[in-house]
Amino acid sequence: MKVLITGANGYLGARLMKDLSDYYDAYGTYHKTGPSNKLLQLDIANKQEVIYAVNKIKPDLIVHASAIPNEKKCEQDIALARSVNVDGTANIAEAANAINASVVFISSTAVLDPEKYGTYGKTKFEAERIIQKMCKNYLILRPGLIIGQSPNTENDRFHNKLLNNIVKKTPAVYDNVQKYEVTWAGQLGEVIIKAKKRNIIDKIIPVVIDDYKTRFEIARDILQKFNIKVASKEEETIVDSGWATAKTLKEMDLKVYNYTEIIGKTVGEIKEYLK
Repeated sequence: MKVLITGANGYLGARLMKDLSDYYDAYGTYHKTGPSNKLLQLDIANKQEVIYAVNKIKPDLIVHASAIPNEKKCEQDIALARSVNVDGTANIAEAANAINASVVFISSTAVLDPEKYGTYGKTKFEAERIIQKMCKNYLILRPGLIIGQSPNTENDRFHNKLLNNIVKKTPAVYDNVQKYEVTWAGQLGEVIIKAKKRNIIDKIIPVVIDDYKTRFEIARDILQKFNIKVASKEEETIVDSGWATAKTLKEMDLKVYNYTEIIGKTVGEIKEYLK
């Protein structure tokens, strides 16, 4: 089976590219950096570029991971966030339909309370509705705060900040107020592979554990394995609201991890990376 992963040079996209390449003939797209013989440059907000890329590769499955990935970046350029997160998703859906490809959309638990997460939450929410309305065969995955090693260690995602605490000795200071659903990066690929084997379609699956942690708690539990002390700060003002749970994973007999397991997996991956 041929798979196309959008945003395959990003933190999560690169991890998906790595994991899915073990099972499928995987290709990816990148926006600015990341060229290789299996990565194609693409601006997903440009409909003609999307149509060209999808027709060139002709994937059976498109894993749509490309996005402006967090609240801060979305608020810095709201027009760009809407162009990428909303219009780009519509372009992917339309191109997929034209070749009868199925789509896995990487969403976010932020859609449970879009107002709380501003432009990021709102655009992800709109993108989910587009996938549901336009796609003939889809799966929507909702990760929370993602931890786990990726081939992309350079961007500013939470896990890479932990790496910098270890490798570059940057200050390990994290918020201890706002709680998050937690996701191990490797589970997203696992769910995609299992869902394809069992033909699970037209579903929304939160890929999270049944526990909620602050960034400080996660950082402490990982970095203590590397003898690094973590300091806490209390700057977040977001109020906790609805939570995603692992209920859907259980109902579909998909793998459910607990917090201790994903911390152990993440620590193991970091140690392997540091060798």
